[in-house]
Amino acid sequence: MKNIRSFNLSANRCTGLLILILILCLGMITGCKKKKDDSPGPGSQPYYNMSDTSTRQIIASIPRIELSRLKSTMVNLYLSVTDQDGKPFTDFNQYNFFIKQICVGSKDTAMVASGSFSKLNETGSNIATPLVLDYSGSMTNYIGDLEQAAGKFTVIKNGSDQVELIKFSSTIENIHPFTSDTTALLQALRSQWVYAGNNTAFYNAMALGLNDADTFINSNFPFVPAVIGFTD
Repeated sequence: MKNIRSFNLSANRCTGLLILILILCLGMITGCKKKKDDSPGPGSQPYYNMSDTSTRQIIASIPRIELSRLKSTMVNLYLSVTDQDGKPFTDFNQYNFFIKQICVGSKDTAMVASGSFSKLNETGSNIATPLVLDYSGSMTNYIGDLEQAAGKFTVIKNGSDQVELIKFSSTIENIHPFTSDTTALLQALRSQWVYAGNNTAFYNAMALGLNDADTFINSNFPFVPAVIGFTD
């Protein structure tokens, strides 16, 4: 994953959701009123390229929002911005974005307060991914495909990416904790798993992956979490 940027701002309330290109940190906004002038300040301007003839569409999404666990208004907002082919915009800056909050029960909006914009991750080597693998009864004829797909993902990951393996049916087991060791992950993936029952504890297994990813990144910043679930 490339070109992840960080934005520190303030907010009272935001909603949204986990390939992340940009990260915006929101801080406190001062009340629900319009900012009179939304344009960048003197000497500051958004990035633009008038010679770009290949970009036909700009696609923006918010795949993840993290709320502070402390008594704080700080929010981490992950923003993905790509062209029509999924190529990230690497030269955008804070002046390419206007962040607003819609006030509850009002048509008015409030501009988010000032913030800084800096690169968080350019190398793509800091990804923490739990692979949540379905071994329930309905997957009996697809286990080979499942392990082949998970194995390919493990092989093509960057050298310092961290992956953990979670297998589930009626029961759930963390087969291998986070590691960057591809060989160890492949061995654990292909090893025989003695599981109980044929049911599908998918949601509990995904919850385990989310909790593990959250715990890992809290002590291993700036890893970015990406939980992947395999099921039918």
